[in-house]
Amino acid sequence: MIFRGNLAIIVTLPIFTSLLPIFHLNAQTDRKNNTKDQFDLPGPLTFDSTSYYLAWCAHPTEALYIQEYIPYKQTLSHFEEMMLVQALADTQKIERLVSTQMAILEKRRSIDDIVNYQSFNNRDKSEYILDFVISQGTGSDYTVEWNAYKYQYFNYGSGSKKGVLLTAVSFRAYGQNNHFMDRLAELRKRELLNLVHYKAPSIRLH
Repeated sequence: MIFRGNLAIIVTLPIFTSLLPIFHLNAQTDRKNNTKDQFDLPGPLTFDSTSYYLAWCAHPTEALYIQEYIPYKQTLSHFEEMMLVQALADTQKIERLVSTQMAILEKRRSIDDIVNYQSFNNRDKSEYILDFVISQGTGSDYTVEWNAYKYQYFNYGSGSKKGVLLTAVSFRAYGQNNHFMDRLAELRKRELLNLVHYKAPSIRLH
């Protein structure tokens, strides 16, 4: 599949968004309630007819900015759907970021039998999509998550600098008998197509 046009790292893949953060945060980010918009992107964002509201922001390193959006009445600790926007104000190559994320996912196979992933890129390799599925826990604490990450270059600093923008969607289910994997093929087909055509948000770093 060639698309014309983050499961994360960018596998955040999110597990989970905080455990395998995009652009490789090595430590789990503080999850205190911080909703100070860093992108001039307060939301809500709309994806596949669902509205996502700003729920958490972080600026964990000088170059990395993160904002998470979830539907109304969902929570960060127990969401079923999430949108993630991350900006890396650095001259990284997208190919390198995606390769690193896939390597992290591959390593995760030793502890997670569910792990699977695939990447796609457009002809000039200016945009990539990485999608993956991951899981953790057992019994009632079991969680399975599918993520799709879209990587694109963006300009910042009055347009004089180039960084990497990641726009991602995440879908999660809980409990051992959630039937998530039974519907994953249909979900994946629909949401990957939506992500391919989703216009990257226009952001301004603060």
